[in-house]
Amino acid sequence: MRGVPLVLPRVAVYNRPVTREIFSAQLCIMDGAWQEAPDNLAIIDPGFGRGALYLVAEVLGETEGRDELARAMIETARRAYAASRGAITLALTEAVRAANDFFFNHNAALAPDARRIAGLTAAIVRDDDLFIAQAGPGLTSILRGAQIARYPRDSIWFDPNNDLTEFPTPGAVPIGKRRAYTPDTFHVSLQPGDSILIATRALKTLLTDDELIDTLANRHPDDVIAALEEISGASDLAVIAIRCGENDLNAPPAPPLDAAHVDELEIPALPRAETISPVEIAPPGEISPAPTPEPESPRVNVRATALSVAAHSGQTLARIFARVNWSALAATSGRAIDSLGRASARVIAFVIRTFLPGEIKTDAAKLTTSTTPNAQSGWRIAALGFPIVLILI
Repeated sequence: MRGVPLVLPRVAVYNRPVTREIFSAQLCIMDGAWQEAPDNLAIIDPGFGRGALYLVAEVLGETEGRDELARAMIETARRAYAASRGAITLALTEAVRAANDFFFNHNAALAPDARRIAGLTAAIVRDDDLFIAQAGPGLTSILRGAQIARYPRDSIWFDPNNDLTEFPTPGAVPIGKRRAYTPDTFHVSLQPGDSILIATRALKTLLTDDELIDTLANRHPDDVIAALEEISGASDLAVIAIRCGENDLNAPPAPPLDAAHVDELEIPALPRAETISPVEIAPPGEISPAPTPEPESPRVNVRATALSVAAHSGQTLARIFARVNWSALAATSGRAIDSLGRASARVIAFVIRTFLPGEIKTDAAKLTTSTTPNAQSGWRIAALGFPIVLILI
């Protein structure tokens, strides 16, 4: 199916009518067992004359969740490459960046001790050209005649004693460590009979250059995979073996391999927003806090605070006035004022009777009469206005 990752058997043939046949086979040994359908390998035909895409992923860390992460990386890279247009080197770079974005975001959501790092090798064979994008651990080896070349030629990942504190090239940085990422890219002009191995870093420690030449020389990828399976034993190894078929017996001698870094075009820098203060994690994966945004000016903060307080106060007052039963409040206030007036009259009458000499001619009942209607209305208006004034204050 076009545009979908292919899980191929141990031997597969990709026919190219333009120049020659490309034979390929794959091997994956994880935890001492040969994987029938590995999650960290993929051979894909993107179509539209863009050649064959080869992906090899390596997730470092514990076994749990490793295969799922490798498969997600490969699927993310496949989608990004399929959606890209233009130069092959740029498309491979975008595919690696997409895989790095996925892995970095995955790490950011985990506790520091659960974070990981990974490597990804993405390669395209199109006509007589091999394009490679290397990110973190991994390598591509090419045999031409009796000469072997490795891309990258040297890497900190080939040294098990390296503390991984400094990275000489952008592509030496593992996947998932930095938000902004640019892989190391290479371009090689292929010749009939070239043998290619795209593998995890374990290949470098398993075989010397001489042993690798003996393993690849004049062998079909099927035979190469069988030999590597025997050599690796219980060691973890993932590899895709490729061989360019012969097509022209009168072709001139193949030029020597050059392991120098060659770009198909200049890789554009990432947008500025993605390259300022990139977040990093330290192996095996500790993400430091994201950069703190610049503080706003005091004037802006005061204005925003005042507007927020005013809006909150307005909402509070609106809720209070909406819940007040003004009719009941008026009736209650009237009854309270009337009762207070009667009590005051009784107290005054009692004081007069008790302390003043002589007989009081004034009828005490008049002192205890209720206030006039006009007085009651005035007191009620005052009672209604007092809560409003108090709330405004």
